[in-house]
Amino acid sequence: SNIAEVTLFVYVEAALQNTTGYTIERVTRQNVSLNCTADGINRPVITWRKDGQLILSTARLNIDSVNDMQEFRSIPGVQQITSSLTISDLRERDSGNYSCRA
Repeated sequence: SNIAEVTLFVYVEAALQNTTGYTIERVTRQNVSLNCTADGINRPVITWRKDGQLILSTARLNIDSVNDMQEFRSIPGVQQITSSLTISDLRERDSGNYSCRA
């Protein structure tokens, strides 16, 4: 008899841990850090946007990510990552709507 083997990979869609918006007020020249946490299989990739435009990490707008290898949501292999957007020396033009996407 013929036997066919199939390998099945199940991926868990990335899920943000907090989707509630909030407002932060700061004065110019201060610093601010925004955090975004997501989990999934494979490790999610988090991107940041300001007013819908992709933010690239610079010396003043620094994006840093920390990968936590623990299992989450009771599903083996689910990985969690936290991304932080730190804006140094705030300027008036930094005002806007910031969002993270996973």
